[in-house]
Amino acid sequence: MANPFGGFVHTSPLGPHKPDPELALASNAVRDCFGATVQTVADGLAGFGTDGATVPQLLGRIRTHCRRVRHEERDRLVASLADPHLRTNPTRGPEQAGYVVDTAPIRAALLVLIQHSLVHIQITHPNNSTNSNSSTNSAVTYKYSLDARRACMLPRYPRFAEYARKALATATATATATPSSTKDDPGDMPSAIVEELLIHGRMRTADLVRDTLKTLAKKENAEEDSTAATTTKEDDTVNSTPTAATPNIDTSSSSSSNDKSADGTLSKAMVENLKRLVEQGFLELVPPLAGSNLEEDGDEGETEFEGDNVGKKRKRNDGNVNVDVDDVGADDPAIVELLRNHRKVFPPGAVWRVNVSLFHANLRAFALGRLVAERYRDKVPTAGSLVSAALKLVAHREHALDASSALSEEDKHQRIQDRTIFAPDDLLAFLPAPIVKDYQGMAGGARANLSASLVKLSQHCTWPQVIIEVEDAIGHPLGGKFEVSTRQLVDHLQGRILNQVIEDSQGQVAARICSILQSKGQLESDAVAEAAMVPAKDVREVLHRLFQQNYIVLLTLQQTKQHNPSNAIYLWSIHKARMFQSVLHNVCQALQNIRLRRQHEMEVGREWIERAKEASYLDENEHENDKANYLKFCQGLERLDCATLQLDETLMVLRDF
Repeated sequence: MANPFGGFVHTSPLGPHKPDPELALASNAVRDCFGATVQTVADGLAGFGTDGATVPQLLGRIRTHCRRVRHEERDRLVASLADPHLRTNPTRGPEQAGYVVDTAPIRAALLVLIQHSLVHIQITHPNNSTNSNSSTNSAVTYKYSLDARRACMLPRYPRFAEYARKALATATATATATPSSTKDDPGDMPSAIVEELLIHGRMRTADLVRDTLKTLAKKENAEEDSTAATTTKEDDTVNSTPTAATPNIDTSSSSSSNDKSADGTLSKAMVENLKRLVEQGFLELVPPLAGSNLEEDGDEGETEFEGDNVGKKRKRNDGNVNVDVDDVGADDPAIVELLRNHRKVFPPGAVWRVNVSLFHANLRAFALGRLVAERYRDKVPTAGSLVSAALKLVAHREHALDASSALSEEDKHQRIQDRTIFAPDDLLAFLPAPIVKDYQGMAGGARANLSASLVKLSQHCTWPQVIIEVEDAIGHPLGGKFEVSTRQLVDHLQGRILNQVIEDSQGQVAARICSILQSKGQLESDAVAEAAMVPAKDVREVLHRLFQQNYIVLLTLQQTKQHNPSNAIYLWSIHKARMFQSVLHNVCQALQNIRLRRQHEMEVGREWIERAKEASYLDENEHENDKANYLKFCQGLERLDCATLQLDETLMVLRDF
């Protein structure tokens, strides 16, 4: 079959012929971020399902699809030739398309997936044998399975970095003064830390601080170079009158001392921002990978994650010289000394990754607050801010650094059960400063007015239910205790999305019919037509379209044993889980198509992009036609980016909330 994309390769050799939209989206996201080889390994793991596969099984599956069928007689004749170009390529296609059979790149790609938490690892220990000297006791089997849900979140990583920048901008602005690269944007450091972790997957504490400082320094140098390039021409036009001779003053010592003090201040600010991120739960502690030496194909056991290797020096074969890995890229003593002051937050050997659950919880708080503000702003002006603050409080209690190690087990369980319940005073730290100031300026103080607003939300905002009054606010010393109806709000938001998707794809009548069937249950087509106030003939056509799209179900009741279709009763109804899954698959498919369209546009417009990078502003697009085409190209990419963000937000609401 001809390629509809005209040579644009976007699948691996192991891609299924009838892919699941979620798996296809995950595979495309992996290819876009890590390349074709990693996509081949991810598709190979996806073929084993949730059971997983060992490394020898994965190697066998990939080689079955990628290895070229060799002719033994031809190989024997060609083996003696000196020219390597005349020898047969062992793969069926190029490595750029994902065809790979060698062991090393497959294992390296698997390590990339593990590093970015895109693989579940199942450890199977051998059965305890009575013979303590048996060699089978030391063999441990590792099985790997692809986490497609986590892989679909790869395009969402820039949203996480942007949220970290906005969430901690105010707190960072009040910290110690830093160089100009962080003065202009207070949230630049937290965003840089989160972005560095998202790029590398997981990192040690000292490596994270060092690499983030290097990234900020490169960014600052690039900005200075661009500024210097724009001002060069202006400086050349200035009169070249010779200035008076100035004495030659040696400032090397003073400049070096200033640089050291600036670096120390920047490192201290970086550690403080990292500490704030850990304390608030944006970063989570994960067990480090204890080695990267995957076993050979024929080995029974695999020892790449043996616990005995943790913390020990490993030898790296660098030509003929063995180099200690710990000696390569040693930690900066100044950074180590700063981290040593916060041993409770940064334990030795700690490895960190981004806490995706907390980011989703905060994004859910923002989305549900926007929904409540849209519906009940006329009754309670601060309804959206109150709901967002309450949900952020719950997320903070669940994911923040726990300081309750001294509590008993019973108190810990009680604290876990009550983490969604809050008092009005608990919201003050999570509300915007203008709203807190307004509540404090009202008669009675902030607690009484917050309690009155929450009571009003619980009594008058009931469709959907927003706030539940757990303990009566009247006479309560804390102003009452409340809880957000998170499940009802999420169900209402998802229901709105389902209705909007059906209305956009099938029409307004189809969305109305789905709402009628969802509220009234099983109905015949005539009853549906009467309730929807639409002619019966049009209703039958819409019902069959919805049935073909798997949005509704049909129940056939036979009145006779002959199963005569003319005497049967046909009842139409809504199966909410099936309709939800169908809409979810359609959203995944639409998102994948938009991403493929953008990748294809980037492939076609690569020449324009390269010319725009190399040429100056005046030299680029000097003809009107070229300029118009380039502007259309950029406008098309911008529209595709907006569509991708909207579809990703829809997918996040449907699946991750």
